[in-house]
Amino acid sequence: MSSQVPSRSHLTNAATNWNDFDAAIYHGQYEKILPEDAALTRAFIRAVRTHDELRNRLGTAATALDVAVGGVLRSAGLLEPFTRPDARIILADIGDTQLATTSNAIALGQKGDLGKWRKHEEDMAAVDPRWANAIGNACLKGEVRRFDIFSLPPAEYEVISTAFGPESLTSDPAEYRKSIRAWLRSGKPGAVAAMFYMINSTGYKVAGKEFPALAVSPADVQDSVSPHMLILEHFTTPASGGAREDHDHTTYGGMGMIIGIVYGDERPVQPAA
Repeated sequence: MSSQVPSRSHLTNAATNWNDFDAAIYHGQYEKILPEDAALTRAFIRAVRTHDELRNRLGTAATALDVAVGGVLRSAGLLEPFTRPDARIILADIGDTQLATTSNAIALGQKGDLGKWRKHEEDMAAVDPRWANAIGNACLKGEVRRFDIFSLPPAEYEVISTAFGPESLTSDPAEYRKSIRAWLRSGKPGAVAAMFYMINSTGYKVAGKEFPALAVSPADVQDSVSPHMLILEHFTTPASGGAREDHDHTTYGGMGMIIGIVYGDERPVQPAA
């Protein structure tokens, strides 16, 4: 990748035991909303309001996917207004604790107990009332599935997201690009796709255990997704210094959000001028 920020991690996804990831501790850090979280929410909703290609999809999707959930319900909530009342929202992950934590959060949400996610939902609704009850509705529509990002079914979903997934599962650039390609190919041609990512992540710890990461720049992310999706908005925000993983303030240089429309397998051939 083009980034020159050194990673403290030398792990690959293939060599990582994701059952060692303590998702309950990880998503406990979402008790507060970081400035970056609020900025990404505003950027996402602003993009939907701005672009007809996105705004006209609200309320139309029968199938949605959020992969590499880690027990966190923010992305599913942001996707929910794109879905129909009878839609399925698949929350996919691979490790046992991620699946258990997500399943527990969904079960509580289906009973009206959103816990910490209530304030995240309120943060979304404050930007646009169409996101009122979005996380609660995502729980009602949610199904937790065990899926490795590399083994997602192709051309299955009408709206897809991943939050801090591809750059946080490997320190290998080739494996990173492969994960993005697999994620984007899970969307049907014309699907809405949104990715939230860490800028220049140098690795992170959960419950004292090191997990892989790749230091990517916004240009790296754009280059990796552009063969597979029409980019409508690309937003970045600096790091606030707020603690998340193991109270480590120095593991990333900011966050980004990229949203657009899935082409299919590759960028269409452009007609000659």
